[in-house]
Amino acid sequence: MNNGQFHKNSERLDLFLFKVRLFKSRTLANKACVQKTVLINDQVAKPSSLVKLNDVLTLKHLFQQKKYLVLGFPRRNMTKQEAKELIEVLS
Repeated sequence: MNNGQFHKNSERLDLFLFKVRLFKSRTLANKACVQKTVLINDQVAKPSSLVKLNDVLTLKHLFQQKKYLVLGFPRRNMTKQEAKELIEVLS
C-alpha cells in the first residue's frame, strides 16, 4: 500500500476528513466537529484533534452513524479512488 503517497503518522481531523473526501470542504468538516458529530475512538473530537493510524472515526448524521478505520494519510491531492485506500468502512 505504501507507494510513496503516505508519509505521516497523524493529521488534523478536519483536514483529514476533507482530504479523504468524507466532506466536500474543510469548512464543512470543521463544522461537523464543532457540532460534536465526529468521534475519534468513541471520544468527541475537536477540529484540531490529531487523527492517528488505526484510529476509528465515527461520523453521526441524523439517525445514521458510520465508522471508518484510518489506514494512512495523504501527502498530496489524490483521486477519489486513492482516497478510498486511506480508510476502511467498518459500519
